[in-house]
Amino acid sequence: MKWANRTGPEWFLMTHFVDLAFWMLRDKLIEIFAMAREGHLKSKGFDTRDLVKATIKMVGGLIVHYERLCCELYYYHRNLLFV
Repeated sequence: MKWANRTGPEWFLMTHFVDLAFWMLRDKLIEIFAMAREGHLKSKGFDTRDLVKATIKMVGGLIVHYERLCCELYYYHRNLLFV
């Protein structure tokens, strides 16, 4: 997949869940912290991230946590890590 380096698990559904939370909470973010993990998919020939996590603090004080990982990685580790 030549386009793999221009995408990742955060592009598929994470953006929609963030939009949904903003709409449901009727709030905006004031702080965000995100991390990503790479390695498993790169070892399979896909130049993209395996996992992306983001923690968002909202203006009203709520803290929302998001986590997206690639389907292959989920099923690969499902029995090992009880994800």
